[in-house]
Amino acid sequence: MSKEGVYMPGESPTVTDSAFEKSIDVYADVVIAKEKETYDNALESFEAHAESTRAKVREAMHTFYKEFSHGYSVLQDELLQMIKEGDDKAAPIEKYKAKLDKADILADGEKLAAYLAEGNTIYQLLGFSPDVLTKFYEVGCRLVQSERYEDARDGFNFLVTIAPFIGEAWLGLGYSYAQCKDLDSAFTACVKAVELIPNNADTYLVLSRVLIEMQEYDKAKQVSDIGIGFAEECSSEPWAEKLKEVMQEAKTQIDAMAQK
Repeated sequence: MSKEGVYMPGESPTVTDSAFEKSIDVYADVVIAKEKETYDNALESFEAHAESTRAKVREAMHTFYKEFSHGYSVLQDELLQMIKEGDDKAAPIEKYKAKLDKADILADGEKLAAYLAEGNTIYQLLGFSPDVLTKFYEVGCRLVQSERYEDARDGFNFLVTIAPFIGEAWLGLGYSYAQCKDLDSAFTACVKAVELIPNNADTYLVLSRVLIEMQEYDKAKQVSDIGIGFAEECSSEPWAEKLKEVMQEAKTQIDAMAQK
């Protein structure tokens, strides 16, 4: 169960948990107050809009925590399976379990803000090391290769939440979302991947594929142009020529698809 109203990896809040519901209402109040400043809709009163917004925030937060919790559980279960299969690099499983000795920081917004302002991260707060993050990423890729896309989505969601600087994890998340037919979420994740690892051709290719699925061929070509432009800006880098070549080929293929 949660510690001081904070939900830890492996736990799912329920609608009966007052601390969780209160935190959602506080967040919803902030969102609603911000929207009130510019709201102008003659077809719907602000009160009705506020209630709708609160419901959407509540649904989004419950979905997030459900996927976050499930993502942690999926990673743990898959690691156990890898250990059973003889992957000696995955053992012992205790190495990959969250530590709860600093849970009080998660329960206090001011403490958490101060902790992060000092340059710390959520993954450190949970007691994970960089090599554990690497293993979580490998597990996510294994789930993708097994075509367990919903599990991969949740696993990568957990990873980017605790370590949002890992571009490859955002790419895995975007690909998984796309395979789950959630193209809007796939687009958002892929854009983040391009931002973090712009020298990786796969980020542009997956993002382009998402846009093609959305029938946004012009935007897909723009993605190729962005990759080409970045390669030209970094022409002295060893990866630049290959990136430009891949992006030019991708743009040609998108043009051909758009004309069909």
